[in-house]
Parts: sequence; structure tokens; C-alpha cells
Amino acid sequence: MSFAVTAISLAVVSTGLSVYGQMEAAATAKKVGKYNAKVAENQALQTEMDAAENIRRQRIANRKAMSMQMGKFAKAGVVINEGTPLELLSESAATLELEVQDYNRNARVQGQNLRAQGAMSIYTGNQQAQAYQIGAASTLLSGASSVAGMGYNMGSASSPGANTAAGMEAAGAPRSLSVRSGE
Repeated sequence: MSFAVTAISLAVVSTGLSVYGQMEAAATAKKVGKYNAKVAENQALQTEMDAAENIRRQRIANRKAMSMQMGKFAKAGVVINEGTPLELLSESAATLELEVQDYNRNARVQGQNLRAQGAMSIYTGNQQAQAYQIGAASTLLSGASSVAGMGYNMGSASSPGANTAAGMEAAGAPRSLSVRSGE
């Protein structure tokens, strides 16, 4: 009898530890997802701050380049107010600004991609957590079923079976039946 009690106790403890481990894994999966999302958000913010500073510096460099070009025209005695020189300056300024805008757009896209990675990390963490929770519930049910089966087997081993003589006697059946013919 003590072996059966020990087996049941071990099954209960094993089931409890397994469920606890799976629930801890679920909590960890959620935490990892949130942490990865925070890292991605920080990377996105850093990308945007770097882009803003690089754009600021590039616009300063662009203004210097335009000033140098206007200085060269002036040194050559070219009037900038009209015609080809003005068109060249306008085209140069537009090209330089387009490069800045392209850089800005690429930085924004990179930031959006990082944020999407963060959202995916949270989603993945939640999905993993849910899988661990389902596993914990399954383990709990399986363990309960095993313990119940052990308990049933322990109970049936200590009491006589219904189809045995001892079982029939325990159920209140008479010890022997006599059959008389003709009565």
C-alpha cells in the first residue's frame, strides 16, 4: 500500500513541477517578446535621431556647395539672376534636396521596419506563452488522470472484484444458492 501512495505522491509532485516549469516558460516568453520590442523601439528612435542629425549636416553641406557654386559664377562674372546660371543653381539645389529627402525616407522606412520587428516580437512571445500555457493545462490533466488511475487501481486492489466469490459476498449475495427441482 505504501508503494502506491509513494507512486501517487511522486506523480502529483512531478505534475506540479512540470506545470510550474511550463508556466514560468510562458511568463519568460512574454518578457522576452516585450524586451525585444523595446530594443527594436530604441533602435528605431536611434535611427531617426541619427537621420535627423545627418540631414541637418547634409543641408549645411548643401548650402556650402551652393554658395561655392554661386561664388564661382560671380568670380567668372556670370550674372546669376536669370537664364542658364539660375537654372543650373536651381537644378543643383533640387538634386541636393532630393538626396536629403531620399535619405530621410529610407531612415523612416528603417524605423518602421524596426517597430514592426518589435510588434512581431511581442506577438511571437504571446504565442509562445499561450503554447506553454496549453502545455501546462495538458500536463495538469494528464497528471490528474494518472493519479486518478493509480488511486482507482489502488482501491480495486484492496477490495475484492465484483465477479469473485469474495466480491459477491461483500455485495450481500448469499454464500451458496440451492436449486430444488420441482418446487
